[in-house]
Amino acid sequence: MAFDKSLDVEKFKQTVVVGNSKLTISVHSYKGGTPKLQIGRSNKDETSQYGWTFAKQGRLTGAEIDAILPVINQARKIM
Repeated sequence: MAFDKSLDVEKFKQTVVVGNSKLTISVHSYKGGTPKLQIGRSNKDETSQYGWTFAKQGRLTGAEIDAILPVINQARKIM
């Protein structure tokens, strides 16, 4: 069965900017299932018309961890 976006409910979303990276922490529940945390990354791109481009999550710096931990704790409360 293919993924159906209409069945994916976003319960929480908050974005944190650290340097040239934007980290988005969100909680989603698919088809009423167990809520799950997602971390997405965008990097600042001066050549893009949007200013930010999608990037692999990869590894986090200490500054990024410090910035997103309070947000993760907020998201955890609704999971």
